[in-house]
Amino acid sequence: MSGEDLPVADLEALLGEQVRSVRALDPGYSGHTNDVWLVTTVGEQVVVRAPAGGAWAPEPWSEPFWWGAHHLFGLDPRRLGDLGILSARISALGPLPVPCVLRQGMLGGRHCVVVQRMPGQRLETLRGAPPTLAEGLGEALAHIHAAHHAHWGHPVAEPRHPLDTFWTDLADTVREMALRWPAPGTGLDRWVERAARAAQRLPPPGHGALIMLDLDPTQFLAEEGRLTAVVDTEAYALGPAAWDLVAAEYLLDAHGAAAFARGYRRVAPLPRLEEMRLPLRVLARLLEIQGGVEIETWMVQPALFP
Repeated sequence: MSGEDLPVADLEALLGEQVRSVRALDPGYSGHTNDVWLVTTVGEQVVVRAPAGGAWAPEPWSEPFWWGAHHLFGLDPRRLGDLGILSARISALGPLPVPCVLRQGMLGGRHCVVVQRMPGQRLETLRGAPPTLAEGLGEALAHIHAAHHAHWGHPVAEPRHPLDTFWTDLADTVREMALRWPAPGTGLDRWVERAARAAQRLPPPGHGALIMLDLDPTQFLAEEGRLTAVVDTEAYALGPAAWDLVAAEYLLDAHGAAAFARGYRRVAPLPRLEEMRLPLRVLARLLEIQGGVEIETWMVQPALFP
């Protein structure tokens, strides 16, 4: 949706100032569930987010990512009211800024949130980037993981689950997702069953941590070799901290992983991944956090955090 489609009168009533310009922002990936605009008024620049399609839009469960995120963790990207609580919580945990939710309201029949515009440019990749970026990401995630929870599930609301149910529920989820999005002849079923059995043998996570289910460079802003903000927090959940490191193995090369680990260890020891890597990798592939990569290719990614 373009800026011209926005009801400017509603926007000015929400912001309390005359609007000078509206520009739709590209989220950097397909299938996004929110429309995002950069709005310039006479006194400030802010970012406005609203569910794509409005209240009449279908539930976002046709895509593997949001089906899995909802089924396992209870996430719903249309619940923008949760962003203020979650962003404030993440911002309080570490050095990486998170846009503050400035106000909420209705815009053309859609619930929307207005957030700070943060400095920096969207980060496109960590491979070949200055090591300070990977190091900063490792340190920031370690600070976020340092907040321990006695449950897993939704980060700010229900459902919350006891830790001893996590791996069984993950096993059920990967099996169900393989049935919903089958890939005959690819070997996916074999990997899913291996992952489910491995998950069911694991002990409960020691604690729940805030994790980014869609961890990707495009969720961050950077400037002059350092991260300046994490701008997309709608897919945060409570789960094992190992998730973020397993996801990071697909974003980094060996040099970046060393820098990431260096930053992480300044705050806390790296989580042990060996036993958890298989089920978490299979879940990540089913969620398509880096797209529909062929399963055999996905599973042979080097283990960068041994």
